[in-house]
Amino acid sequence: MKKSLTILILLFFVWNIPARGGEKIHEHKKELDHEEEHEHHRESKTGDNKAILEFFVKKGLKFNPKVLSQLNLKFIEPSGNKIPVNTLIYFNEQKGIIRKRGEYFSFVPVEIEKYGNKNLTIKFSGKNDLRVGDKFVQGDLDVIQASLVFAQDKSEYSHSH
Repeated sequence: MKKSLTILILLFFVWNIPARGGEKIHEHKKELDHEEEHEHHRESKTGDNKAILEFFVKKGLKFNPKVLSQLNLKFIEPSGNKIPVNTLIYFNEQKGIIRKRGEYFSFVPVEIEKYGNKNLTIKFSGKNDLRVGDKFVQGDLDVIQASLVFAQDKSEYSHSH
């Protein structure tokens, strides 16, 4: 019940809180590389006063601290190539984990090499290896998944009066 309520609250924030300034996209202090510039977030879905502050295809999404404080999340230091079973999720027909890198959350595809009762031995696909400081995420993963789907969706949502 609590998870469902959290998801509904998150979606309410995402769809109903207007971005400050209306027309302007959140300004960034860093210059974006060419590819990221074209994949940058849409102003109607992200912004200073929204649940998702920023979204980049490569980096992932950054939540508003108010929303983040309402989620039941646990951050786990990686231990080699082993992950707790409850960090594994299925996203877009792929197995993977939610990784927290700095303030950004992203889905990272993995291959399962060995199944255990409490832990899985994994192998990262492609360039999705871990860096120092990265964390695995446990908890309200369904909220993060829904937010990633919403942020990546190219549809524009609006409401009627």
